[in-house]
Amino acid sequence: MPRVILLHFSNYYIKYFLILLTFVILACTNPFNTRDIEGPDGDNSAIYDPPVSSNIVMTNFRNAIIQENISNYMNCFVDPALAYNFVYKFVPDPSAETDKFRYWTLYDEESYLNTVFKQSVNISLEFFNEITYTNISQSPDSVQTNSFRYELRIVFEEEDGLFIGTARMKLIKDVNALWYIYYWEDTKAEDLESKSWSILKATFKN
Repeated sequence: MPRVILLHFSNYYIKYFLILLTFVILACTNPFNTRDIEGPDGDNSAIYDPPVSSNIVMTNFRNAIIQENISNYMNCFVDPALAYNFVYKFVPDPSAETDKFRYWTLYDEESYLNTVFKQSVNISLEFFNEITYTNISQSPDSVQTNSFRYELRIVFEEEDGLFIGTARMKLIKDVNALWYIYYWEDTKAEDLESKSWSILKATFKN
């Protein structure tokens, strides 16, 4: 008799436990879901594809600015050691303070944009015509873009900045068969009141 009572007592608690477990599972929203994989430092917004074509470089370039990712931005530019000693060159619009660009280097690219990122609240960048590519040479492989119109809008804490103009770039394929920007020419829009990208760079140059 005691064994029968003990067995009945155990079955009662087992049933109670199973009912409780069922309620816990139903209360969870798909408890067996796996976590979304995040990027480094918990950032899953950074998009950078291997630049196996010139078109991908321009996509990476735009994404890096919108996402305020300085590392991805700098990865869009040429490394002379891997690109037949091609050195990056920026040609500013004449309306900007051209003296500030006399010795402009990739260090200046990184420095000015880091300052912009630190002071900005939001950044948007749009290209308003299709970017096309024309071959310059095949040894090494290099191309140049058409002049494409851009609109860069930066929201700062105290005011907004709007920079409009056209850009023309040249890209080269390095020894690893990856493409990078080595030349950037900036021209302000015909609207006399608009500011070019060159103005932004000159303003935030350290």
